[in-house]
Amino acid sequence: YPAQQDIALLTDEQAQAELRKLSHAVPNGIKTLRRAAKLTQKQLADAAGIDIRNMQRYESGEFDVANMSLSVAVKIADALGVDAKKLL
Repeated sequence: YPAQQDIALLTDEQAQAELRKLSHAVPNGIKTLRRAAKLTQKQLADAAGIDIRNMQRYESGEFDVANMSLSVAVKIADALGVDAKKLL
């Protein structure tokens, strides 16, 4: 993914392409890390303090990751015992 300083240099099409990559990477990252930790969605949701339905939506990609708050990403990462960057 482009460095923060490079984001301003992206065209609209390039920015949209990067967002599409993230929209698949984050749900896949959550699912992969959850399975590696041998947790159910409910267990992860409880550990992260997130409603189970919202956890399901984050993991399935139903929720647009552009709308995921940093605090939610950090809660999920903390519950998984990883840095939030690992969700990517």
